[in-house]
Amino acid sequence: RDNPELNIGERTKVEVYHDGAFASLDELEESSVVAIEGLRDGAVDVTAVVQLTSWGSRTFTGQDGVEKTVWGGDAVDPTGTCRVTAWTELPLDESSTPVAVRLSNVRVRAWQGTPDLTVDRVEQVTVLDSIPWEEIDPTSHAVSVGFSELMGGGSRSGVTSEATVVSVAAGSGIIHRCPECRKAMRDGACRDHGPQAGVEDLRLRIILDDGLANGALILGRDSAEAFLGQTMAEVLKATESDGGDAFLVDLRTRMIGRRYQFAGRAIIDGQGALIMADTFSVAETDAAEEAGEVRKRWGVFA
Repeated sequence: RDNPELNIGERTKVEVYHDGAFASLDELEESSVVAIEGLRDGAVDVTAVVQLTSWGSRTFTGQDGVEKTVWGGDAVDPTGTCRVTAWTELPLDESSTPVAVRLSNVRVRAWQGTPDLTVDRVEQVTVLDSIPWEEIDPTSHAVSVGFSELMGGGSRSGVTSEATVVSVAAGSGIIHRCPECRKAMRDGACRDHGPQAGVEDLRLRIILDDGLANGALILGRDSAEAFLGQTMAEVLKATESDGGDAFLVDLRTRMIGRRYQFAGRAIIDGQGALIMADTFSVAETDAAEEAGEVRKRWGVFA
């Protein structure tokens, strides 16, 4: 899917041709290596070099009733983060990390909305002698990406960007989730499981725009509490008298029109763009520089 295919029929003439200007096989292989930022769901025969930062295994029972084991871990490179999943045991364990590996002819599938490099055979993995870049700390690794570029690209993890808040959506604040599937409920009912005694949770849904692109950003309970400086219990107490109307008005008054920066993962698909943010805060911008950018954009000169 989404890969070019060369068809050779019975009338096609194939002959050996050597062109000295053409790249060698080794050079072609190196040029075909894909960085994490370039991974797309559904791609096959992908070659990538990544730094594994964790590795482990889990056992589960398949639909056929057979117990199976799958191995996996987190990976980074200078352009982002992703997951690696292996359906065969590799010469790796938790004590091996951090370690650099070359993954050859693997496939890419979505995992929680972001790309996952999937290994099917042990020969697809080569453990490298050293990490080909300065070792990356996964706890603080976030690649800065322009907001329009992020919204116009594919799903990515481990990114940071900034844009202006243009709306704080209704439903921000205390919500109720279905105890069966954890989806947000509306009017006391889950669309999949019907009426339920919902589980309280805290969520903020924010719309961002940079003048060229827009997308929705979600703050879950932990990141919302950090941003608000309030616990969920405190928000619940503050909203119980009016159902959260005053809370939402206050959020919109404080946030709309201001520029914010975030870090997390972006899920880009046919339904639009959704950012799952780990951190969210007011952007530190230089007022003079910002004014200069506006004048430049609109052709206004002082």
